[in-house]
Amino acid sequence: EFRRVLFRSLPEICPPRSASSSRTPPASGASSPSPAPACSCTTGASGSIQVNANGTFTNSGAISSASGNQSVVVKAQKLALTGTVNSGTSPTQLTGFATSRTIGLGLTSDSTDTLAISDAEIDLVTAGTLRIGDSSSGDITVAAPVSIASVNVAKVAIRTGGNVTATGTGSITATNLGISASGTISLDGTNSISGNLAIVASGASAGSGVSIGGLTSLSPISVDSIDPVYGIGKNIINKNTNFLFSLI
Repeated sequence: EFRRVLFRSLPEICPPRSASSSRTPPASGASSPSPAPACSCTTGASGSIQVNANGTFTNSGAISSASGNQSVVVKAQKLALTGTVNSGTSPTQLTGFATSRTIGLGLTSDSTDTLAISDAEIDLVTAGTLRIGDSSSGDITVAAPVSIASVNVAKVAIRTGGNVTATGTGSITATNLGISASGTISLDGTNSISGNLAIVASGASAGSGVSIGGLTSLSPISVDSIDPVYGIGKNIINKNTNFLFSLI
């Protein structure tokens, strides 16, 4: 039997009664309403979790579907993750609630226009694949170094209907990385990809529009169903050395 726990539009979300969950009670003897308690949501072997928040999603307790290795999807205009998110070997997706919502990786503060996902928040995720954005997302900016430990996440998949661009010291460290953009990809920082790299940039031309700094080798192999286009016949420019990476 398949079950999905679905939350909607609450800033501090606790599971409904239909979910198998635990809840930390308010402080004993409180004479006035206490702050929102920490909430945990844990599904059984057949329960996935989806959160839809047209505002700020805050989790101070754990969210887990790991016992059944089921997916977790969080769609929110803003994130304030302080509790862990664990989907076992299945994907966890973090993306905007609204279409064309821009995403700032490495940012620590959300803005009116941008969903910020900090490095510290990413460290709270355990998943087979961490999915950032989707095909309807706006531009994705990597604004600070983001490191995804392989012990927590085996693959990272970034999807957007716009561009993926690094600014300032922005860079990505991951074992396996897939990026699918309808625009261009420019990650000119000191990136580190030790495993497979799958790059699709529909808005880029064969000789430009895809640049990734820090590459010392290239394994253009599919990541999370993103089949590489650049790196196989089409060049990936390594901005640190201006070396062109491509397997013919």
